[in-house]
Amino acid sequence: MNIRDEAEEAARAQVEAFTRAKIEDALRRHGGNRTLAARELDYVSPSSLRRAAERVGVDLAAFPPPTPQEIAAKPRAPRKPRTKRAERK
Repeated sequence: MNIRDEAEEAARAQVEAFTRAKIEDALRRHGGNRTLAARELDYVSPSSLRRAAERVGVDLAAFPPPTPQEIAAKPRAPRKPRTKRAERK
């Protein structure tokens, strides 16, 4: 293995460690809600997040998704008031 290969391997390991930490942090912050974590991390869908987590070695079982009761009990942000559409002539 030459120096370039070693440098590439070290860089790949750093990227994986960074990605693993970001995914775990987002899952922890959102209580295991993969949809919200995926949205925060700009993944297309929760399945994209799952594939990325598997690739870098995140154990998704350690972050169980919230139960329907937990989701219902969580307060929601107030909706923005609707604005009137401009009147048509």
